[in-house]
Order: sequence, then structure tokens, then C-alpha cells
Amino acid sequence: MGTSISKQVCDILIIGAGPAGSSAAMTAAVNGADVLVVDQRTIIGQPVQCAEYIPAQLLGEVNLDPDIIVQTVRSMKTFYRRRLVKKTDALGYMIHRDLFDQSLAKTAIKAGANLLTAARVIRMEKGAVIIKHKNGPEEIINPSVIIGADGPLSITARWMGAQNTHLMAGIQKQVKLNAPINATEIYFDPLFYGGYGWFFPKGKYANVGLATTRGNRSKLGKMLNYLIHELDKEGKIAEGLRRPCAGWIPAGPPRKVVRDNMMLVGDAAGQTHAITGAGIPQAVICGKMAGKWAARAVKADDNGLLNEYEKEWRGQFERTLVLANSRRVYMEENWNRLEDIMERCWVAFKDYHATSD
Repeated sequence: MGTSISKQVCDILIIGAGPAGSSAAMTAAVNGADVLVVDQRTIIGQPVQCAEYIPAQLLGEVNLDPDIIVQTVRSMKTFYRRRLVKKTDALGYMIHRDLFDQSLAKTAIKAGANLLTAARVIRMEKGAVIIKHKNGPEEIINPSVIIGADGPLSITARWMGAQNTHLMAGIQKQVKLNAPINATEIYFDPLFYGGYGWFFPKGKYANVGLATTRGNRSKLGKMLNYLIHELDKEGKIAEGLRRPCAGWIPAGPPRKVVRDNMMLVGDAAGQTHAITGAGIPQAVICGKMAGKWAARAVKADDNGLLNEYEKEWRGQFERTLVLANSRRVYMEENWNRLEDIMERCWVAFKDYHATSD
């Protein structure tokens, strides 16, 4: 006889326990829903694939344990080919991103959500979601609502026909600092096609990385080595500590993220800023919105209410994301004039925010 496959029923299934998924789970649970969160990682938040900076405004949305914050950042410096062109006030914090994610997950659990780690979503069959436990059996989950918070290459988005179509390729390495720094640094260089390099101080260390268009992914390692070499020549860094980590960053226009009983949030929804690549604030805030409307839809037995999530998140973020996407399109089309167009294409400059083109 074959081994029977266990089955589980829940109000809301959330795929992914990053900031978006855990924020959705917490809010849905607080609103009375039976919530199950599944994540393929054994340890939430690891490996870290993030520059680990959050703006100060985000503290109004989350309660951060002091151990999560590594240092305060006061400003952002923008460079063109190693030449400083702009310094901007930009209060924020460098964090331990893995601890940040774990804290949000713990908050969701305290609110009543259930978390299942080391479990990978593999397919959908007739509305049921099949998951595979690491070194274990498959399990069938029957949810009323599905929230996809499963990153840039979201399987939920594939089910919906709403995949991210424009992705940036990113790479990052942690290095040791020669001296403390309290500003983030952004590097524009013709070599980093369609993107930029970054140097984000984190106590005694710094995250050094860059992003470029998908078609230039094969050049990431060479670009990162060049950037690290330049920082070493300037005496800012001592040595690299870890192997580089790489990942995808959504960089396309806003799109519809609700279909039938499914919703997308965070990177899965492309709610990422197409120029800066920032996505944590949107993930947390939109996650809360998604959790709220999912719980209301379950309570009312009306999945039509999920469309209210679409309206709410667009009302808060659509204008910003549409502008970012238009600047990205313009930047990629005019990259050979990077020095001339940089002020039009980077958030630190007034010209970026001008509404007339």
C-alpha cells in the first residue's frame, strides 16, 4: 500500500516568510483568520540577500529589537565614476536582515499564525497547494485564500500569469572597513549598465554590491571585483569576508496582483522601486494590507474583497512606482549619456522628481 498524503485546511496560506509574508500573516491572524505560512528555508532570513538598509520612517510600522540595528546612517553620497556629485540627508539604519525577518515571523506566530519551515511549494492541483517537506513527504493544503510572498521568481505569480517581467541582477559581498562610516555611498559608472554600485556601512563591516540589467548578469563577478578593487585603492576597506551572494531585483511597472483567490505582495508583486531597488517598506506595508483584506474576505466568504487590497496598495504606492519605472526606461534607453541624464534618473536629485518630461 502507498503512503497516504496528509491534508490540511486553513483560511489563508501565505507562501514565503520574508517581511511581506510575515506582515501579512500577523495582520490576518490578528483579524481572526486561521493562517499558515510556509517557507522553503530552514532558517528564516538566511541566506541574506539584501543591502540591509531601512529608512527611519519604517520604525513607525515595525517594532525593532535594539539587537537588530547595527548602526545609524545619516546621509547618502552619490558618485559618478568615483567623483562625489551629491550628498543628501537620508536618516536610516543598517540592520541584521536575518534577525529582522525572524523578528517579524515571531510577531506573526505570537499573533496566532502557524509557520512551517523547510517546506517547498511544488504545484497547485484543483485549488489545493501541494508542498514538499525537506527530507519528508508531500502534503496537501486547502486554503480559502493564497498570498504569494515568495520573491521575484514567485510560483504564485506563475499560477496567476503575473510574473515579474523585468528583473535586475544583483550581487553583494561583505567586507571589513578600515574606519567607521555613517553614510551610504552610491556609485554610477558606465560599466554598471542600467544599475549602480553601493557601499553600505554596517558597524565594522560594509555591504558592497551592484545591480545591472538581466542581460549583463554574466559580468556581475567582474564588476564586483572592479568595485572592490577601487574601494581598496581608496583605503576604505581591508578585505572581503564572505563569498558573494547574488539575487534578482524586480524593476518593472506596477501590475495587477489579485486574481480569483490569490494575491501577491512584496517582491512577488513587483512592489519594488525600479530605480533604487528598495522594497522592505513596501513589503511590510503592503503585507499588512494584504493580510487585512484576506481576513475580511474569508470572514465574509467573498473573494471579491481581495480587490480592495489592489486599490489600497496602488493608492499609496502606484504613483511612486510608476515614476520609478518611467525613469528606468529612460535611463536604459539613454545609458550612453549617463553623466548627462543621472540627475534625471536618481532619487537624490530634484530633476528626478520633476513631473514634466
